[in-house]
Amino acid sequence: MKIINDSEIKDEKIIPCGRLKRHFIEKDLEIDINRIDAGQGTKTHYHKKMTEIYLIINGAGIMKIKDRKTGRSESKNVYSLSSILIPPNHTHQLTNTGKETLVHYVICRPLWREDDELFEDF
Repeated sequence: MKIINDSEIKDEKIIPCGRLKRHFIEKDLEIDINRIDAGQGTKTHYHKKMTEIYLIINGAGIMKIKDRKTGRSESKNVYSLSSILIPPNHTHQLTNTGKETLVHYVICRPLWREDDELFEDF
């Protein structure tokens, strides 16, 4: 059995989307924990191939998402235990609107690749 405690992971990466710790990488599935400080947000981006699921563990924010094909966009408030499905080719940004650090799981399939993360504004 493989159990990982977040406090035991020393390698925290500063990325355009917050502060990331990788928990599991297994074949074509990745699970990370990301932290977004109060008043901050992820850099607006999309992925050509990767599907993401965000699961908010702690905090509150606003999730913005836009379908690049149809141009349809929406913003919704999210909070602890909200889950967000982000399909490929959907521009997205998560902004922390609370006073505490927003903590969320990032579940990726297939694995995150730098060349599949593209930045653009809404």
